[in-house]
Amino acid sequence: LKLYYVARNPFDQIRSFIRSMNLPINPVGHQGNTGQNFSSTDIPTGQRFTRGKQLALDTTREGLQYTGYVDATAQRWVLMADEYLRCPEAFTLIRYEDFVRDPVGEMRSLVESVGLAEHWSQESAAHITHSVATIYQNPRPRAGGIGATAEVPGYRHVFGATLHARIFSAVAERAALFGY
Repeated sequence: LKLYYVARNPFDQIRSFIRSMNLPINPVGHQGNTGQNFSSTDIPTGQRFTRGKQLALDTTREGLQYTGYVDATAQRWVLMADEYLRCPEAFTLIRYEDFVRDPVGEMRSLVESVGLAEHWSQESAAHITHSVATIYQNPRPRAGGIGATAEVPGYRHVFGATLHARIFSAVAERAALFGY
């Protein structure tokens, strides 16, 4: 059995996940509150807050203290990275940024890694090229761009200095192991 682990720059992954729920990326708290807790005016609803997203935010199942949705998303990135790092030989690692940069090459490598190279063809490459040209959501500029490191100043602008420092502290060691 071969598993596939898709790694993404943690700052881009956290921002994307939070945006998918239409929540503030840099919530402002008051009186000691980080601003990351849901209120009656900002709790995601329906299709934006699926059961999978609820489970992803519930880090208490792993014995971690819930301190807010941005922190929980960072904690989830770390937990998933740890699963890969515990037994990397059981996985094929796919970096999201590499796939974005070269979808045909990455898919071909994936097909070969599962022993199906004989099924790869020019039609496969053409299908992938056509599929990735389809825009499913409005593209948004990335803080540091593809291949950016966690220390790119743009991330501090997106998350604010305090939240950026918290995220960086949580993910930096593992992010470096993935080349971020």
